[in-house]
Amino acid sequence: MTQNVAPGIAGTIDAPSRLELFWERNKGLVYAGLIAAVLAMGVYYGWKYKADRDRSEAWTALAVAAKLDEGYAKPNKSWDSTFKGMIAQNQQFAAYYYFQAKASLVSDLIDQVKGSDDAKLKTLADGSDARAPLALWTIANRALAAADFDAASSRLSDLQKRFPDHFLCKESSYPVQWRPEIKAPEEEKPATTTKPKKAEYEPAKAGSLVAMKIEQVAAEREFRAAHPEFYTAPEPDSAETLVFEFEGAGVVKIKLFKTRAPKHAERLLALAREGGGFWLGQRVHRVERSVDAASASASSPSHFAFGLASTKEDDRTKWKEDAEIDAANLVEAEDSGVSHFPGMVSVEAGKDGKSQVERIVINLDDEAASADGNRVVIGKVVEGMDTVREIVSAEFADDAAAKSGRGRPLDGFKITAVRVE
Repeated sequence: MTQNVAPGIAGTIDAPSRLELFWERNKGLVYAGLIAAVLAMGVYYGWKYKADRDRSEAWTALAVAAKLDEGYAKPNKSWDSTFKGMIAQNQQFAAYYYFQAKASLVSDLIDQVKGSDDAKLKTLADGSDARAPLALWTIANRALAAADFDAASSRLSDLQKRFPDHFLCKESSYPVQWRPEIKAPEEEKPATTTKPKKAEYEPAKAGSLVAMKIEQVAAEREFRAAHPEFYTAPEPDSAETLVFEFEGAGVVKIKLFKTRAPKHAERLLALAREGGGFWLGQRVHRVERSVDAASASASSPSHFAFGLASTKEDDRTKWKEDAEIDAANLVEAEDSGVSHFPGMVSVEAGKDGKSQVERIVINLDDEAASADGNRVVIGKVVEGMDTVREIVSAEFADDAAAKSGRGRPLDGFKITAVRVE
């Protein structure tokens, strides 16, 4: 007997598709391929990360050696003294601080390079990687800033010889350069203008950065040779020596520029001989210096001042910087022609073109940029620069002075003896 099965009810077995057959046969290989791809990507990105990190560390080493990192790693010199408090009160000052800090990256560059690590730079310069030409360039600029013209020329020549294809050595019709503005003669300037004219500049010079730097070195060498008075302090000519003894610091001996500033010298010697010395018993009433090494620059003050009769008082509230000065101690300002080299002695400027001879300022470092033309240089420290350094670097009496770098020292450094030798 035959059993009939209704259509659609009978069981059927469908054959696998080609894709399913392929998967069953090759899924092991597919899994292996995926794992290999993941591993390859891991290796690639691991290698890339290491390469990026090594490259970053390599260039960071150059930046640190050249002190270029300090402009980014440390606050601008005006942060603590000015902007920190201002921004706390008004956030709008943040934008102004940002632009000032950005500008200082350029303006403070040469001061940062002066403090670079010579040994580390030389190691990088002797290498053969991409940092070597830039290390040579930095060393050359550092040598130029220190007036070591032979070293600067040598390093620049080495750079040209070893890396002729570097961008510093390749010639261009317009390499990076400073172009002076063309100033119109006074008689050609209109009395009134509705719209300022576009500034005109001297034509750009073609060449390479290294070639232009070599020219700069030669020009600087020639100028210094022609004008030694700008770079070497003259020797004072007084037979007499002014001697000051500062309690807790030491002795400072001063010779005067008697020929260059005869009226000042005459009055100073008279004050020193007056009743055991006009300054006897007085104290240092002002110290000025950079807040820290990072904020120091060519225009930073670095001195201490004394000469206030009121500083003989132990009570500092009685010290008066605006006290009236004896007319005999106001001398017509004389142009001694001496710049504020390290160790120079000057007197405070008074009113009506006169000098306050009794108020003496002794600078530790070069103050030409900030003091030339403001105070008359009347002498030079011939013994006791260690004493000057100790006083200038002394602790300030209060936080405000410490933050600004200007104020009274905690120790007044009382003058215990004044004499003429």
